Amino acid sequence: MDFRALWPARETVRRLACVTMVRDEDYFIEMYIKHYLMNCPDADFYIIDHASTRPVSSVIREKFHDLAEGRVNVIRIPDIPFDDDFKSMALSSVGSMACAAYDIVIVSDVDELVVPLKGDLVGTCLALSADVIAPLGFEVIQNSVFEAQYDVDAPVFSQRKYGYFKSSQTKPVIWKAASIVAAGIHKCMYDYVFSSDLITVHMRFADREQARYRVSHRRQVTFSKNQINRKYGVYWSVAEDVRLRFFEHITKADFSRASDIIPEFMEHLSKTKHRNAHGYFSPDLHLKTKYCYFD
Repeated sequence: MDFRALWPARETVRRLACVTMVRDEDYFIEMYIKHYLMNCPDADFYIIDHASTRPVSSVIREKFHDLAEGRVNVIRIPDIPFDDDFKSMALSSVGSMACAAYDIVIVSDVDELVVPLKGDLVGTCLALSADVIAPLGFEVIQNSVFEAQYDVDAPVFSQRKYGYFKSSQTKPVIWKAASIVAAGIHKCMYDYVFSSDLITVHMRFADREQARYRVSHRRQVTFSKNQINRKYGVYWSVAEDVRLRFFEHITKADFSRASDIIPEFMEHLSKTKHRNAHGYFSPDLHLKTKYCYFD
């Protein structure tokens, strides 16, 4: 049976819901909420709190005490071992629920921000007819030659312009119908379209000092048996100097304009998108472009 057939027809009453899951991500929670409020002031949020040391609800009370009751909804779960399959199913469940009430639902990691290249975010999403949309994924990296510490109160591309496109970040994160995604939100049970009018900016390397702290913290995460057996999240245990090498590379790189890179990247994404043996759609997840910048 089609999973969507189990849901009644949508009767939306709100414009945008943003759904994510976090553990000890105070900095990125603030960045995430401020980004979407800048792009859609009436956006609502659904945050699954995986036993954060400081509860997400406390962060919200401190940073966003002026938001009306019900705008940020926190679901706190116990301290179970981290499991990507569990996370994807939890996000799929909450995201699908939100689709009943919202025109647009964005389901992503907290360090992934959807940015419209022109026009407004909700309008751009609504103009695309597909039920599921994958913005182009861009790994942004602070270029310390030109860029200062990241300011969570300013728009992304006003202060970060350098990085590269990658297929593993080109995720099906924009939903207009109930959906199911696989581990990492890299694959979707339903076919979807790529959009070059929207960019999912991966912010993990947007600020060097925050990245250094996060790399150190993530090495302390306890993985589930399933996670270990399937070798998910191995990259979290990579040595700090290896993980942070991008900050040195970006200062010495040659750059192309992002607008010159996008057409070929889109072509490769479309050509490699397929449905795997488990029924999930995705492109080749190993595609990367050379370094480029947004002007």
